[in-house]
Amino acid sequence: MGDGLTVHVDGHQLRIETEPAARLALILETIGNATSSLALMYYIFAGDVAGQTVLAALIHACERGVAVDLIVDGFGSDDQPDSVFAPLIAAGAKFARFNPRYGRRYLLRNHQKMLIADGKVALIGGCNIAQAYFSPQEMRETWVDMILAIKGPAAARLGAYHVALSNWVHTPRSPVRDLRQLLVDHSEASGALRWLHSGLFPRFSPLTRALRIDIDNARSLVMMEAYFAPNWAMLRKLGQIMRRGGQCEVITAGVSNNTTTVAASRHTYHRLLNFGVSIREYVRHRLHTKLILIDSISYIGSANFDARSLYINVELMLRIDDRAFAAQMRDWLTSQIEATEAITPQKHRVRATPLNRIRWLVAYFIVSTLDYSVSHRLNISDRA
Repeated sequence: MGDGLTVHVDGHQLRIETEPAARLALILETIGNATSSLALMYYIFAGDVAGQTVLAALIHACERGVAVDLIVDGFGSDDQPDSVFAPLIAAGAKFARFNPRYGRRYLLRNHQKMLIADGKVALIGGCNIAQAYFSPQEMRETWVDMILAIKGPAAARLGAYHVALSNWVHTPRSPVRDLRQLLVDHSEASGALRWLHSGLFPRFSPLTRALRIDIDNARSLVMMEAYFAPNWAMLRKLGQIMRRGGQCEVITAGVSNNTTTVAASRHTYHRLLNFGVSIREYVRHRLHTKLILIDSISYIGSANFDARSLYINVELMLRIDDRAFAAQMRDWLTSQIEATEAITPQKHRVRATPLNRIRWLVAYFIVSTLDYSVSHRLNISDRA
């Protein structure tokens, strides 16, 4: 997929880019072609070479009369001083950080990545704006990721969501209940292309609910998820696919800049292997892809398959119900197999020393239980 993949689904043109240089080129191309508006939202927006390149393109857009609205996450981009974005603001752009840096809402995170141009083209996926997402593939620290470009009516619908979320961010002391409501209002219950959001809900967000339904009916599921640490209920659902005579495969990170998340994933392997689920770890580079394929359905966007993405973070996934598109994405996953390592029961037993089992358990507790419980209790109140 080095030259990208372009397909048509339900009146939309979908373009996938997986090569690092092509991903950055697509972002710059989209910004450069905008004539009226650019709406952006990123978890991480760094002031490094890639970030400065994108900022320069946005400043040029402002200079030609394009309305630019950029939101970055207050946690993900907390190491980026306001001076990084000052030239863009001076050029006339609207800018904000999602949630204050301190206080109980500090644990709420806007993990979405999106760029909408003129309400006609939308870019989504896992890529943040930072050099590590666009460095040559020869560099081991490069993130393996993808960007999906959507041309068609769904882009305008995502643009309307960005407007609503921008209004919430720019309104002082906006209650979390209002955030939950706009996530519901802009999630879609039907259609071949459906925007689905997650966030801090008392039970299931629209995204989590849709995933649970699709998994409950799945005959075949394969996912490539950078961070994999679901709760036990979701693990059982994966096992039930195997009990129904289906197929289930999980591809997750074997190397990462976050060793805790890798350890948390490995805590789940024993149970998955007992279910008969196939497990592979991506070992050639750092994995950041978020892709779930369930029969004819593809989920692409910002959400990992862990407690934070499914139950706390504000996330965005596009659910695409098209058999031909899903088949092409499966072909791409097959092309990545040589960069992965199969985790067999024997290999897992060798790894699972008493010390490693303790490390994995503690990591899983932190990622799936402690982080979830603290964030949920501090922010779930309707007054928050």
